[in-house]
Amino acid sequence: VHSFVNLLKVRCIKDEYFRKKIDEESFKWGELTKVNGFLSIVFLFISSLLAVRFLGFPIHHLIALMLVNGRLSSIVISLINRSYQVKLQSYHFSQASEQIYKNFKEEGGVEISSIDEIKVEQLKKSELMRSIGTSVNLDFKRGNMYALIGPSGSGKTTLLKVIAGVDRDYSGNVKFNDYSVDDISDYSMGNRVALSLSSDSLMKCSLRENFALSGIYDIALIRYICEKCCPNLELNSENLDILDADLLPLSSGERQRLVINMKLHKGADLILLDEPTSFLSKKDSIEFIDDLKDRYRNSIIIVSTHCEHILSRFDRCIDLENKSGIKRLVVNI
Repeated sequence: VHSFVNLLKVRCIKDEYFRKKIDEESFKWGELTKVNGFLSIVFLFISSLLAVRFLGFPIHHLIALMLVNGRLSSIVISLINRSYQVKLQSYHFSQASEQIYKNFKEEGGVEISSIDEIKVEQLKKSELMRSIGTSVNLDFKRGNMYALIGPSGSGKTTLLKVIAGVDRDYSGNVKFNDYSVDDISDYSMGNRVALSLSSDSLMKCSLRENFALSGIYDIALIRYICEKCCPNLELNSENLDILDADLLPLSSGERQRLVINMKLHKGADLILLDEPTSFLSKKDSIEFIDDLKDRYRNSIIIVSTHCEHILSRFDRCIDLENKSGIKRLVVNI
């Protein structure tokens, strides 16, 4: 918080400094145009006086000349002022462009408001090459749920990490809305992507602190998630604030559901789940997938799984051991 306040103060001071400099230059320019106008009138008056007195210049010609000069002077001054404004705006634009580029570099990339499509193009990764023997080309669209299947070691978890931008040691391209995942800011990735790996677990701290680490502070939301994932857990002060979460009387499935729901609360556009039903019964697995698809129907959902009884719930199945082609549709398996 203090670093943000200090940064805000610095930005405000810089902004005020540049505004002051611009006001000073604008004032100088205004005074310069006034002096120029006054001198031109004085010069014209002296010239006209000399022309009438010594050269016999007609008065009506002199009046016409002064009128023309007044019009021309106003036009010239207007053009000069416009030129000044154009230069001033160009300066502002260049400064803004430099700041945008600087922020782009500092923040680590572009901001995206949503993830509508993901393209995996010519992806080559050792774990995937061993299982399918070719580069990976995939296309994921918003509103669809995809299953990754294949034996252990076929690269399902690796593919999830690559798509999430966690693992970037590969050749090929992963694009979100035609932006390379390498160009997207960490802020956007953190807010738009939810990744839950089978190795994830509750941290060795209180349950409330685990929720806080996921950005969940509202006690009503904490109670809702706990009632949904572990309905038999009593949310008293001891279980919520004193005991470490790993000491709570929870089953493996309940712990798994808690970890997943903590990550899903932000409503990400891209949801990547690694074996989320591994500790659930067939009935609970089907209910979990159906609930996931219903709650996040506008997201891209990619789930790695070994459970064949849930595959009919997915829009498309991606078999990482399919030698003839990586995609195949699954209907009512």
